[in-house]
Amino acid sequence: MLAGNTPVLVHNSNCGSFAQMYEGGGGVIADLNNGALSMAVERGGSSVSGGQMFADVMNHFGPENVTSFQAKWVPAMPSNLDAFNANLRAGMSYEDAAANTFTGHMAGKYGMTAVAVDRSRLVGEFGNYTNVEPVFSRPAG
Repeated sequence: MLAGNTPVLVHNSNCGSFAQMYEGGGGVIADLNNGALSMAVERGGSSVSGGQMFADVMNHFGPENVTSFQAKWVPAMPSNLDAFNANLRAGMSYEDAAANTFTGHMAGKYGMTAVAVDRSRLVGEFGNYTNVEPVFSRPAG
């Protein structure tokens, strides 16, 4: 982009990456692409909570620039996956099971309360899935 005849760098706050390591071994990496956020949070031995790590990502990008959160839950990082499967076994719908996980609660704090679970992308057996990819977004309207 030019300002007069001078080239200037324009930061698109709707795209980019963020990485932060925390004392004690935890960390977060995140990408924002046209409003769609994806991230990996690993507390490790860090005294910083996963909630704080999520908040650090949202503050970096600006909550107003995040329109959806695209999660991917696999056994390598099991907390959300385990909660999702337990919620299904307790009788919740797929969407409610996703909403009632750590990620679901964090996304909800930022207004992303509409949940979609594409059942064609599930891997494994009911209540024992090994791959779940829910999308949290702001409700339409």
